[in-house]
Amino acid sequence: MTDSADPHPDDIVQRLQALGVETGVSRSGKLLRIDNRKTRAIPDRSLLEQALNLTTLREICLHGPGLPLNDFAGLLASQTRLEILDVEHTTISDESLDKLQHLAGLRLLNVRNTAVTAGCIAALRKVMIGTRIIG
Repeated sequence: MTDSADPHPDDIVQRLQALGVETGVSRSGKLLRIDNRKTRAIPDRSLLEQALNLTTLREICLHGPGLPLNDFAGLLASQTRLEILDVEHTTISDESLDKLQHLAGLRLLNVRNTAVTAGCIAALRKVMIGTRIIG
């Protein structure tokens, strides 16, 4: 029996898809990708937190000023398998991005049209050598 406070990944995928958020799922049912770029659908805080608590994510593409990504910087930083983080047009900040410096597998970081400063981007480029940073 699944506890409502700890939903099954399939439930999270179904709820995201019902909002118009595209998802990618492995053959074994693990959530690998969430992407709202086409619809700009904004998951509620609870659903966003549940999705970001799944440590299987490889690609997160979330656009839109209504996304409280700064509140979830710690969860983003826990995504050790993350390869793509595209948070264009969000309010993500320098402080939140500082928490992501250790994500060694991150290949692409898109922070275009966000609150991130040029100074933060320059500093990240020095420490995140293998990451393409767009900002």
